[in-house]
Order: sequence, then structure tokens, then C-alpha cells
Amino acid sequence: MDHEGRISKLEAHVENIRVDINRLYDAIERLRQHTDKGFAELRSEIRWLVGLVLLNTSMIVGMAGRVFGVY
Repeated sequence: MDHEGRISKLEAHVENIRVDINRLYDAIERLRQHTDKGFAELRSEIRWLVGLVLLNTSMIVGMAGRVFGVY
């Protein structure tokens, strides 16, 4: 039996798997950075939306108060 040949082939296969795993870790890290950047932009947009909702709500309450003679 040719154990040295089989071991050499197995070592090459393990090295290929190791390279693939490293590439996957790199891809996952890039995806995480992209996702974090997207969430940061989304948080900024949500702040604007919350501000606009509060502004519109206060305007509606003010107009309703004016219409019903609260002030």
C-alpha cells in the first residue's frame, strides 16, 4: 500500500479546505462590514422619519386644538 502517496494527497486536500475556509471567513467579514454600514445608514434615516412623524403629529394636535377651541 502506498501510504505516503495517500498521506500527501490527503494533506493537499486538507490545505485546499483550509484555503476555502479562509476565503469564507473573509467573505463573511466583508458581508458583516457591508451590513453594519447599511444599518448605520438605516438608523440615520429612521431618526429623520421619527422627527418628521413627531413634527406632523404636533401640527395635527395643534390644528385640532385650534379647531375645537382649546386655545
